Amino acid sequence: MTNRIAETSPPTYARVAGFGLLIMTIFTLFAEFYVLQRLTVPEDAATTANNIMANEMLFRSAI
Repeated sequence: MTNRIAETSPPTYARVAGFGLLIMTIFTLFAEFYVLQRLTVPEDAATTANNIMANEMLFRSAI
């Protein structure tokens, strides 16, 4: 009696990895170009810290 285990093909793994990279790219663009621009103030650390404390969920979403 033999049991065959269904194996996932390499193209399926490649599709999953490609989809993961696409999602990571979208999240990176959101964090860098939306969150970073809204929270940071160049050469003013106090205002940047206040912005981060005031928008904690936005900051956490970027992380």
